[in-house]
Amino acid sequence: CVGAQVHLKDCTNQSDTQCGCKDGLTCGDGKCSFCVEKCAKGSEPTDDRSCRPCPRGTFNNMNHSTCKPWSTKCPGPNQEIVAEGNAFSDIQCQVMVPSEGVTSVDSHKPPVSYEVIMAVMMAVFIATIVVIIIIVAVKVNHSKKTPEKMAEKQLKTPVIRTPTDDPRTLIAIECSFHEAQQEQGSSTESLIKDSSEEFAP
Repeated sequence: CVGAQVHLKDCTNQSDTQCGCKDGLTCGDGKCSFCVEKCAKGSEPTDDRSCRPCPRGTFNNMNHSTCKPWSTKCPGPNQEIVAEGNAFSDIQCQVMVPSEGVTSVDSHKPPVSYEVIMAVMMAVFIATIVVIIIIVAVKVNHSKKTPEKMAEKQLKTPVIRTPTDDPRTLIAIECSFHEAQQEQGSSTESLIKDSSEEFAP
């Protein structure tokens, strides 16, 4: 074992000496004939036996492995990307439970149906107020016209009293009749008296 290699196992009649690498290094090939820098997660080995960070759009979640591109979509049908990937991990997905009438795509936006419902409610409210105002105006106008119509009917309708045998009524009629006779008599007497005076010598 030479250089950065360390001795792991002596050679035998059936196998060669086995060498390894110091901490922080790893074997560069299957026979571990040389050592290279051990690349941690988020990086990948290069051709010059060094490490480099994973380029944007790729990740590596294993030690001393090549970087892989991020996934473009979630594996599940009801999943949605909630976070993009980084050098250490792929994109993050989450199961979205769509509410009634709202798809998972619109979960981050105000639902359109809410605006429609508010507009309909406002229209119904305004229409109700208008109908109430019209009903009140019609009732007030009708209540004003009713007393006037009743008064007109009372003036136009003649008062007809049914005949009665009430003694008081008969007495009143007799009294009025006698008074008329007395008045006629008195006037006749005055005429006779005047004429007699004219013929007197």
